[in-house]
Formats: sequence, C-alpha cells, structure tokens
Amino acid sequence: MRLLLAALLLLTTSCASLDFELEETRVLTEPLDGSGPVSLEVATDSGSIGVHEDPSVTGVEVRALVHVEAATEELARARLERVGVSIDRGAEGVAVEADWPGGRRGDERVSLLVLVPALDGVRLQAGNGSLEVRGAAGPVEGETGNGRVLLERCVGGARLTTRNGSIELVRTSGEVVGATFNGPVRVVDHVGTLDLESSNGSHEVSLASGAAGALQLRTGNGSIELSVAADWSGVVEASTGVGRVRFRGHEGTREKGETAILAVGQGGERSVLRTGNGSIEVVVREPQP
Repeated sequence: MRLLLAALLLLTTSCASLDFELEETRVLTEPLDGSGPVSLEVATDSGSIGVHEDPSVTGVEVRALVHVEAATEELARARLERVGVSIDRGAEGVAVEADWPGGRRGDERVSLLVLVPALDGVRLQAGNGSLEVRGAAGPVEGETGNGRVLLERCVGGARLTTRNGSIELVRTSGEVVGATFNGPVRVVDHVGTLDLESSNGSHEVSLASGAAGALQLRTGNGSIELSVAADWSGVVEASTGVGRVRFRGHEGTREKGETAILAVGQGGERSVLRTGNGSIEVVVREPQP
C-alpha cells in the first residue's frame, strides 16, 4: 500500500509539471496602397477577434496576444517562436490568420485585434472566442463556436452565428440575420430588418426612430421585449407557449393572452415575435419633441 501511494504521488507531480504557459503580445503592421475602406477576413482556431475602424492608424495594424503551453519553459519559448500571425493582401482585401505549426495544443490561443483607418466588409471565423466589429461600412459575416458577438456602428447588414454566447447590436443598420443556441439577444437603436433566433435566451430589441421593415424574433426559452418609435409601422404577431402578451403605448397598457396581433402606425409588413416559454412586451415610444 505504501509503494502504491508513493507511485500515485509521483504520477500526480509529473502530470502537474507538464503545462508551462507563456504569453506574448505582438504588433504587426502592413501598409496600404490606397485610402479607401479595407475589406478584412480574420481567422483564429481559438481566441477572440476584434476589428475596429481607427482613423489614427495609417495601415493595417494587428495586435496579437499569443498564449502557448509546453512541458518546460524552454520548450514553451521555442513553441512561442514558431506560432505565427500572417497578414496577406489580395485582390479582395486583407486576410489575417493565426498559424499553428503542427496544430494547436490544449488551451493554446491567439487573440487578434485588427485596426484599419476605414473599414468596409468583414468576415470573421473563430473556433472558440468572442467576436467584435466596430465601424464597418460593408456587410459583416461572423461565426464562432463559443463566445459573444458584438457589432457597433456597423451599417452594411450582417450574418452572425454563435453556439454559446450573446448577440449584441448597437447603433447598427441593414438586414441582420443572427442565431445563438444559448445566449440572450440585445439590440439598441437598429435601423433595418432583423431575423434573430435563440434556443435559450431572452430578446431585448429597440429600433431607432426612422426604422422600417419586418422583424423575426424567436426564442425557445426566454422573454421578448420590443421597443419601436412612434413613426414605425407594421403588424406585430406575438405568441408564447407559456406567458402573456402585453402592448404598451400612448393609449396605455393592453394585456392579451398567449397570442395577439397588433397593427402599429399605418400597419404594413408582418413581424413575428415567438417564444416557447416567457412573456412578450411590445412598447410604442412616445414621439420625441
């Protein structure tokens, strides 16, 4: 028994010494030939991705946080030197990608923040990590296996997917289609159409004044809150499996059952709000002076 205990202790100590972690921050730059907006494609197997419009930079600037693991410090430093980040310019824009020689190991990751003076369209791919885009004038495509997706001041529409994380839109416009399997949806001051779905998560959506177009808001489990300006027009079809529907405007609050239809303004296109379990509230805001 004493020999067995000693062997187990030795095995535990050896396993604990296998993971030596190192991090390094790198800054890479690539000059630009013209002054127009830049289209970007950014990918990393594991790690967050941020893409921002920043007029203070003169080219493409990439700030990479590289995290590696190895059995010893010496091996970790050698590994750190081999992991790379590439910037490639092509006819359709600039591609930024993390490169893992021999494949990624364990919890290794490369997080990328990309800055350009003017931002056009964006395509992001992360196996595991959050996505963030600020100031895109063109369409945004983003997919991550696990992490939050945030768009701010993006005006070209978007298609977004995350398996586990929230979807957030702040002062965006255009046609946005998004899906999260597990996470809430939050929209602030959007102008345009929305098609947003969550298997498990609430929806909190506010449309800006002047917005128009149909909405599709669906969740399997969670409440839905929709706020529209007094100048918005449409027909809202709201239904819940468990809960109640409420409409609130300048005429007061109207309580409904599990299914209701409301014409807002002059009526028009049909918007669908549907939840399997949760309440639904539609608020028509008072006109601004």
